[in-house]
Amino acid sequence: MANLSNINNKFLVTTTGEVLIGQTANNGNRLQITGADGASYIYLKTDVATTGGRIGFNSDDLRVFNQQASGNLSLGTVGTERMRIDSSGYVGISISNPSDYYAKNLVVTGPAE
Repeated sequence: MANLSNINNKFLVTTTGEVLIGQTANNGNRLQITGADGASYIYLKTDVATTGGRIGFNSDDLRVFNQQASGNLSLGTVGTERMRIDSSGYVGISISNPSDYYAKNLVVTGPAE
């Protein structure tokens, strides 16, 4: 293992290319971050964002936050947004401008029962 920061092993890159932050043993992941409960977040920010967003764990909960005051949280597949939670807490599925706490535009099909 190559130590790229200091003797306290806070940032390591293994000889096979895995990146370890806050630990020295790899569990088979390409990027692994370990820290105190509620403090192991990945923080993402663009040049124009004022606060950015974060992804991480707190206790047993996976948490995803958009910290921007008017930002949305979007989930998608194949390059297309499929679900949005806007900054008011409105949830839209298959629509990009939800106007209530749950709005949908779905056609559900499945096997006949």
